Amino acid sequence: MQDDTFDVGSRFATTGEVFSPRFQKINDIMSALNREFDLSDHQDVNEQCYPWSAKLYAQPQVYGSRYWEFPYAILSAGLEAGMTCADLGCGRTPFTIYLEREAHCDVTGFDPDVFDCGTRHKAFGVDEEFLRRTGLKVQKSGMDHLATEDSSFDRVFCLSDIEHVEEATARKGIQEMARVLKPGGRLIVTMDVEIFVTYCEADPFSLVWDSGLFPVGRLDLQWPRKRIGNGYTKGRPADVIGLVLEKRDTASNAII
Repeated sequence: MQDDTFDVGSRFATTGEVFSPRFQKINDIMSALNREFDLSDHQDVNEQCYPWSAKLYAQPQVYGSRYWEFPYAILSAGLEAGMTCADLGCGRTPFTIYLEREAHCDVTGFDPDVFDCGTRHKAFGVDEEFLRRTGLKVQKSGMDHLATEDSSFDRVFCLSDIEHVEEATARKGIQEMARVLKPGGRLIVTMDVEIFVTYCEADPFSLVWDSGLFPVGRLDLQWPRKRIGNGYTKGRPADVIGLVLEKRDTASNAII
């Protein structure tokens, strides 16, 4: 699953990457999974917030920014069959299914909202019927208290979730992610950010500091020349940033 030509590193999302062949290949599979399991349709939101994505795939459509986030996370992770993976704030998306079915990893989802049936808000939360249909393992758990042992996972993912919680929860959450990550393992985080407005109390670079983890590859802090989305308020720009971090020995600065 490792793509040797992919530039692993922390950076902002761009539509240029979305339309690259390697991203499109993964998005084709994600979209097929979205249809197969009849997951939430975000076409209405895409038309407003990500108009470039509104006609990429048939309904039900993945949320627009995920056309960057999902391939970015997969390619950044350097996945190998049999790896243990945690998907925090997993909800009902094709990403968790992809990790298990396509990447052949041993996956555990974590979500604070697990309920019997129905839809509460698009892809948020996990219902029991979804778990029966997919066979996925999901623990009812918030990011600030993961009921699992230290050094349990080769890869930990937290995609577009940490910006939606309070600062104290985000800080504790990033520390929990680092705790359950195996030595030498990678944490991939994506989050919505805005160039003019503070989107959330916990900014991405404070989270890196709080995690005690180290960036993998290049760290590109240059804002894109063109915003990837419009945000929920018309005319307000929106961006997404991705972080790839690894667990090292802080004394020797070596991977442990």
